[in-house]
Amino acid sequence: MRKWIISTLAAGLLCSAGAAAQGIGGAAQTAAKEEPGQRSADSLHAANGQAIAPDSDRVVRLLEGCLTEPARFRPAVEQRRHADYRGWARLLPTHCKLQYAGGMGVASIGFGWDYGRRNQWETDLQIGWLPKHYIGAGEGRPIVTFRESFIPWNIRCHRQLGIEPLSCGLYLTFIAGEEFWMQEPQKYGGPYYRFSTRMRAYIYVGQRITWYSRNPRSLLRSIGFYYELSAKELDLLAKCTNRELSIADIFYFSFGVRVQLMKP
Repeated sequence: MRKWIISTLAAGLLCSAGAAAQGIGGAAQTAAKEEPGQRSADSLHAANGQAIAPDSDRVVRLLEGCLTEPARFRPAVEQRRHADYRGWARLLPTHCKLQYAGGMGVASIGFGWDYGRRNQWETDLQIGWLPKHYIGAGEGRPIVTFRESFIPWNIRCHRQLGIEPLSCGLYLTFIAGEEFWMQEPQKYGGPYYRFSTRMRAYIYVGQRITWYSRNPRSLLRSIGFYYELSAKELDLLAKCTNRELSIADIFYFSFGVRVQLMKP
């Protein structure tokens, strides 16, 4: 079946090449009416019947390579690859993040690891701070976030500029403080609060733009700017039962900076 597909595609390309050769021959007849000094090299070759057609065997080999080894013929779109860690070096973070908002606190900072065939997966650990006037407590509270992200594409627009049109994932946040719990305390006398007040689950989508360093030995490999739209599980459930809630009521906007570090 594969040989039949390759032969069919090759025949189509050769027919197209033959039509192009006829076009070159017509152009050669027009060029013959010109002065000899004005004829191009292609017109002279066409006039002598030397129109160049692609070699059929070469076309067949090229098509077979595209079908059997697509990675060799894939456009250079993915730019997130880098040298793999070896041994214990795999535990070293590959990037750092600084983010504003997003349910992780007013500001959060952290580090993470990217991995996968094209480094399209990311795992992050971030620590943020929530001021006291946001929760009505006597003092602010730290928030710890565990995040998993998937970034399927990276498109290089320039030698030093790349765009990641889609980033998505989920994350869990944990807030410290005695007034928050994972399970409802017995003092409430029954299953009144069915959700944990200490832990929240979020989903998010966003986009990124990245600037790459020219120096291959620099510790700073790239710096990227991103934004995200996130929603927590309680708001999503409320949206399902309350049609008066709009999308703007359940999604939160956040943005941040991501710094890619050179691996040792």
